Amino acid sequence: MDGHDCQSRCGYAAKPHPVFTQINDSANGRVPKFRRAIARHAGRLVKTMGDGVLAEFRSVVDATRCAIEWQVTKAQKAAEGDSSPLVFRIGINLGDIISEPPDIHGDGVNLADRVQALARPGGIALSGSAYEQVHSKVAANFTFIGAKKVKSIPDPIRVYQINLGADGRRRSLSWARTAIVVFAAASVMLLLVGSLAWYGQMAPRALLKQGDASLVILPFDNLSDDGGQGHLADGITEDLTTELARVQGLFVISRSAAFGYRSAAPQKAAHDLGVRYVLEGSVRRAGDELRVTAQLVDAESNGHVWANRYDGAWADVFAVQDKIVVEITKSLELKLAAIKRGALMAGGTRDPLAYEAYLQGRALLRSDRPDDWRAALAAYQRALSLDDQFGAAAAEIAWLYHDATGTRLSALGTTGGLAREEEDAYARIAERNPSAAYYQLLSDQLVGAQKLDDAIKAAQIAIDLDPSDPLSMHAMAYALILNG
Repeated sequence: MDGHDCQSRCGYAAKPHPVFTQINDSANGRVPKFRRAIARHAGRLVKTMGDGVLAEFRSVVDATRCAIEWQVTKAQKAAEGDSSPLVFRIGINLGDIISEPPDIHGDGVNLADRVQALARPGGIALSGSAYEQVHSKVAANFTFIGAKKVKSIPDPIRVYQINLGADGRRRSLSWARTAIVVFAAASVMLLLVGSLAWYGQMAPRALLKQGDASLVILPFDNLSDDGGQGHLADGITEDLTTELARVQGLFVISRSAAFGYRSAAPQKAAHDLGVRYVLEGSVRRAGDELRVTAQLVDAESNGHVWANRYDGAWADVFAVQDKIVVEITKSLELKLAAIKRGALMAGGTRDPLAYEAYLQGRALLRSDRPDDWRAALAAYQRALSLDDQFGAAAAEIAWLYHDATGTRLSALGTTGGLAREEEDAYARIAERNPSAAYYQLLSDQLVGAQKLDDAIKAAQIAIDLDPSDPLSMHAMAYALILNG
C-alpha cells in the first residue's frame, strides 16, 4: 500500500519508574530479552525509545499475556534476590495506528503511552477498549481505577489495572489454552498490539475472490425460560460455524470475531467483517423439547435468502444442525463438500447428553473463577463417561491439565507432576478420535520438545479439521514463529 497504512491496533506501553537511575543503559541491555518475550507471544519489537520499548501484536490478548509474563517473571526474580533495579510500568490500549514500516505512530500509540503513566510500578494498566477484549479471556484480576483525563485526549478514558499479587506468583491464563509464566518489573515500555477485531474487519474482502460467498454466523439468541441454557445456544452457533467453514467455496468468519457482534444489527456485522451474508437465529429448550429458528440475510439487499424453524427433541440437535448446513449450502448454490454427515465434527459425539455436558464445560472454561474450572473439568469428564469415544471432550481435559500451573493446579487439586500424567492419559484417549483441539495440543507439545516441523504439521491438521477455530491458527503461528 502506498503512503500511510492506517490500521486498527491495540497498544501497550511501558517505561522505567523514575526512581531508578541509568534506566536507558539498563533498558537497552534488555532488548534481546524484550525481543524474545515479544516473539513468544506472536509480537514484533518495533523499536526502543530511550527508556521505553515499542512493540506490536496481532492480538490484544497476546499483548496482555506478554505483559503479565514480563511483570510476574521479573517479580519472581526480585524475590529470589535479583539485584537489578529496573522496574516497569506497562500500559495496554486497543486503537488506531499509522504504519510507516518499520515504525508505527498515531493515536493508538499515544494513548498507550498515557495509559502506562497511570500504571503502578511493576503493574499493568489497560484502556477500556483493551479491557473489553481481554477481561473474559484472561484469568487475571482486573480493577477499574476510574475514568481518567489525560493529555491530548479530549474525553476521559476508562482505565483498568491487573492485580498481579504482591508476591508475583505465576497465574494461569485461560485464553488460547496456553498456560504462561508472567514476570513483573517497574518501568514503562510501549507495546502496540494488533487486534483480532482489526484482522476480522480488514482481511476478509482482501482474501475473497470474486464470486465467493462470505458469511458470518452471529451468536444465536437463547429464548429458553432458563437463562442458564445460554451455553446451548452458543454451542450450536459454534458448531454451525465449524461445519459451514468446511463447505467448499464459502468464506466463514471465525467464531471469536463473530461473537463480538452478539447484539449488533446484521448489516453492521456484515459491513464491519466484510461479508455479504449473515446467519442469525435462536434456540429455545423446554425439558427435552427443542426449537431452533434460523434465517439467512443478504446484507447488501437487506433481504431474506432463507429462513426455517425446526421443532423436535433435544436428541435431534445433530440432525437440526445438519439440516441447517445443507439448506444454507443449497440456498447459496454451493457444492457441499464430501464430509461424513452425522459425525458432526472431528472428535465429536452423537450422544445428546454427552454433547450437552461438553457445551457446559466449554462455557465454564471461559470463566476466570477457580470454581468454574473445577466444574468445567467435571462436565468434560461427565461427557466422556457418557461416550468414551468423545475425543473432543478428552482433548479439552488434556488441555486443562496442560495449562495447569499455580492457581489452576490448586483449583484442580493436583500437582505439576500428576497434572502431566493426567494430560498424557487423556491425550491418549483423544488420539483415538482426534479433534482440532487434540492437534492443537499436540502442536504445543511438539513445540515444547523443539520438534518444530512436526508441530507445524500438527497445526495444519487442526486447521484442516476446523478452519473456523482461531486457536488452530494460533497454534500454527506460534510454531512458525519459533521455527523462524
